[in-house]
Amino acid sequence: MLQKVTSKRAPRAVPKSAKPFSSAAPQAANNPAPVVVPAKPDPHPVFGTAPIGRDGCTLEAQPIWALNAWHKKASKILEPYYAPGDLSEEDEKRFEGILSITWDIYNAACSTKLYSSRDVAVLLELISRHNDNNGAGNDDIVVDRDLLRRLTSELDRLTAFPRQQKKVGALRKGKKLTRAGLLLRYHAFLIGELRTLGWAFYGNDEYATRHIPMDDAVHVRTSNAFRDGKPIEDTRRRKCYPFFDESKLTDRARSVLKSLKIDTTKAERR
Repeated sequence: MLQKVTSKRAPRAVPKSAKPFSSAAPQAANNPAPVVVPAKPDPHPVFGTAPIGRDGCTLEAQPIWALNAWHKKASKILEPYYAPGDLSEEDEKRFEGILSITWDIYNAACSTKLYSSRDVAVLLELISRHNDNNGAGNDDIVVDRDLLRRLTSELDRLTAFPRQQKKVGALRKGKKLTRAGLLLRYHAFLIGELRTLGWAFYGNDEYATRHIPMDDAVHVRTSNAFRDGKPIEDTRRRKCYPFFDESKLTDRARSVLKSLKIDTTKAERR
């Protein structure tokens, strides 16, 4: 006959602070209300997801390449509306809305800041397209006088040769080179080397004088933020340049020139 087996273990004491089990719904503190995430607005037909007109984001603050891309996109949307035939009231409204946006972009582009001669070329591309959109033929591009003056001024500023900001001092003292004379000779060598590299490597002797490649191996060995290839802990307290360590510039110049058997002491004959 089977007998019921009972445990001899004493029942577990219930702490006084324990609350009795309840089948009621949990309290609001333990069951917070669900967070309602607002639905994302549909992408704009021209600006996409860019928050133009929201949160202080204006067209005038955008770079010229972005304005040009949006203007090109808006012009593409307008192309079907230029086909012969009458437009419905809804299409007419949409056409006027997109055309108004192209004018807003055009006005913003005419006042945005330009940073390079390439930016001027992009602006001219936008102006040409805008004239096409508004009925002018390719041979009848109309540019406002003030805009033309601005383009001339921007091209003059952006293509101007950089000005020297420091006085280099005397290049010689008697028959001997000064520090300035040594650095000028080093500069002459570097330009010659860069043009040789440009011609031999890139096929254009001027390309290497304008292209700026970045190489970590060079940066680690020459920057004053490193010592013996290891970063210096007090870098933030020291003056660090985006270029090489200028305190060793003269030594580098002398070492490089001597390695190529270029004189580092005698000045040129007058």
